[in-house]
Amino acid sequence: MQPERRVYKDVQGVDARLTELGLEQELLLQATQRGLAAFAACTPHHPRNYPALASWAETFRGLSDLLVVHPYRWTKLDDNGQPQVHNPSGLIAITVAGGDSNTGRIGDAEPKTSASKGDATSRAMLENAYLFPDMEADARAKLEKMNRRQTWFLLVHRDLVAGEMRCELSMPISMSEDRRIDGWAERILLRSTSFDAALLRGIPDEPTPLTDEVKIELKRRA
Repeated sequence: MQPERRVYKDVQGVDARLTELGLEQELLLQATQRGLAAFAACTPHHPRNYPALASWAETFRGLSDLLVVHPYRWTKLDDNGQPQVHNPSGLIAITVAGGDSNTGRIGDAEPKTSASKGDATSRAMLENAYLFPDMEADARAKLEKMNRRQTWFLLVHRDLVAGEMRCELSMPISMSEDRRIDGWAERILLRSTSFDAALLRGIPDEPTPLTDEVKIELKRRA
């Protein structure tokens, strides 16, 4: 049975769903705005991959700073190289990723991540498929007792033409052949953040070609 795909875009629906997840829209927006500030602090003289990397890192740091405190008490963890924050029960995890131009808006296509993903995301999507929103309560409770975790992505896209940053908190369920997430069980669209695009022109906005899940291979010397 395929999960029903849901999109939350009106204020009431967005806030209600975030409350169910133990989150607030303002908190998520604060984290993404820290990432935007890091991107804006870069110049065309930085290495090409650095501005996008700095934005990703500072967004995740902001998410951790804001959630790993009272009253939220989430925990920062690392899953096979993928940085995550987990809620107190450990059944909800959030990580950060760049998204394409479909991020944060309704259109003919769902957003894709701007970088390919690794094994941690593949495993997370399998667990997400068991925990879709319209599951009957008793079946859902059984799976939650099995410690099935929902993994969500805070997707961020900077539109340097429109001068706005669009974001969403979404739960992935499918991946393209090039290992970019291209399907989502739930999408929670957040408010956009405006910025002066003229000030950011010329700053490279390309993700690192590596996945967010960094792997280090150790080789023995002969």
